[in-house]
This record gives sequence, C-alpha cells and structure tokens, in this order.
Amino acid sequence: MTNAAPRTDRSGVAPALGAVAIGIVALGASVGMLMWRSSAQREVLDAVRGRCEQSQPAACDALRNLCLKRNGDACEALAEAILAKPSKGDVRDAMQLLTEACEFGNRRACVRAARKFLAGDGVQKDLSEAARLLTRGCELGAREACALNETPK
Repeated sequence: MTNAAPRTDRSGVAPALGAVAIGIVALGASVGMLMWRSSAQREVLDAVRGRCEQSQPAACDALRNLCLKRNGDACEALAEAILAKPSKGDVRDAMQLLTEACEFGNRRACVRAARKFLAGDGVQKDLSEAARLLTRGCELGAREACALNETPK
C-alpha cells in the first residue's frame, strides 16, 4: 500500500473563475454604456434648452413634454431656459420645475432651487423648503447639498 495524498477535484474552479470574469466585464460594459448614454442625452437636452432660450416654442414644448413624463433633466433644462431671461411670473414657474426635477431625481436641480430659496433670489426666502430640497439632494448624492444642509443658515 502506498500513502498517497488525497486528490481534490478542481475541475469546477476554472469555469467558475471564467464566469466571474465574464460577469465583471459585462458589468463594466453596462456601466460604460449607461454613462455614455447619459452624456449623450445631456448634450441633446442642452441643445434643446439653447433653442428654448432663443424663444423657439417647439423646443420649450419638447422639454415640457419630457418633464411631464417625469424626466428630471428635462424639467431642469426648461427651468434653466426660463431663468436665463425671466419675467415676473416665469421665476415662479422655473422654481416649480426645479422642485419637480429634484423630486424626479435630479440632484443639480435640488441644489439650484435650494440656493434660490436660501438667498431669496427671485423668490421669497424659505429656509424650510431649502432644507427639504437640500436633504433630497443629499439623498441623491449631491455632496454640495449635504454640505449646505449642515451649514448654519
């Protein structure tokens, strides 16, 4: 009799490592695609916003329609177009759009609206609404919102 060491079956290790590697590559590709798509969408929205700022009603209508479909980026773009050359009633509409954009997950809109409420810039100063927007922005990952919310008013 010989005293041979027991053999372990490693036949499943290579396929498992291959599957993990493929999963990591697929995840990386997915994240890259989402980032590219987001960037491309932002470029389109910025172009439409520019046309809206130039008083092209079709561009403003397109942004409003997207906003009605709960697209926070479109709500923010329309609000920024309105704020670029506001009239008396328009600031109120822009603030409503920024607030909606915040609720729809646009963290930039949360910070922008909160700053306007904190300063009373075109709107009545409202510290409680500013704090609410900053809290939402912080929840969405806006570091600036977190820092502003911790700053004494």
